[in-house]
Amino acid sequence: MSYSKAQTCRILRKIGYSPKKPVKRSKKYSQQAVEHWLRYKWPHIKKSRDNGWYIVFIDESGYSLVPFLLRSWSPIGVPDIIRESEKRAHLSSIGLVSISPIRHNRKLFTTTFPGSAKSAEMSYVLDALHEHLPGTIIILWDNWKGHFGLQAKYERQHPDWFHCERLPTYSPELNVVEQGWNQIKNVEMANFAPKNQKQVIAQVELATQEINKNKRLLPNFLKHIKLKR
Repeated sequence: MSYSKAQTCRILRKIGYSPKKPVKRSKKYSQQAVEHWLRYKWPHIKKSRDNGWYIVFIDESGYSLVPFLLRSWSPIGVPDIIRESEKRAHLSSIGLVSISPIRHNRKLFTTTFPGSAKSAEMSYVLDALHEHLPGTIIILWDNWKGHFGLQAKYERQHPDWFHCERLPTYSPELNVVEQGWNQIKNVEMANFAPKNQKQVIAQVELATQEINKNKRLLPNFLKHIKLKR
C-alpha cells in the first residue's frame, strides 16, 4: 500500500498533525525545571498583584540592516527582489511587557539603540520603568550575567523599587517578550529593508505601537506560553 504526498498530508491532519519548524533547545534545557516554575513559581508571582505590584517581563534582542524575509505573493517563477543595504550595523533593543495589578492590562515597551545592550543601557531602562510605573515591580528575566550585577545594584541603592525573579535556565519560551520579538521581526517588519539605523529604530517603534493597538495579541502571547492571567 502506498499513498501520495497529498493523501499523506490529509491523513496526518486528521490525526492532529500539522507542518511546523522544529524548535531549537539547548542541551542544558530542563523540561522538569520549566514545569516546576509554571506550577509553583508563577502562581506565587501572580498573587503579588494583590499587593498592587506590577509584573514586568524583560528581554533583549538584536537587529541589523538585513531584512527579515517572509513569503509573499508574486507571479509564478518571479520572486520579489528586496535590495538590502550594503552597510553593516548592529542594534540592540530592550523589550518589556507589563501586567498591571488591578485590571491586568498588558503593554509592550521597546527601546532600540545602536550597539550592544549593556548594564548602562539596562539601568537607563529600569530607571525609566520606575518613573513610569508606581510602586514595587516584579521583574522577570533570564540568567544573563549582567542581570545579576543590576539586581545587586538596585537591591543596594533602591531596595523598594524592584523584586527580581529569574526564569528557568535556557527557557526563552517562558518570556512573553520573546513572542513580541517574533511578532515584530517576522510580521510587522517582514520584508522591510532599512537603509540606515534610524529606519530600524523607527520601524521597531511603529511595530510596538501596532502590537499594543491589537488588544488580543499580548493576552494570546501569555496563553501561548501557558501564563494565563
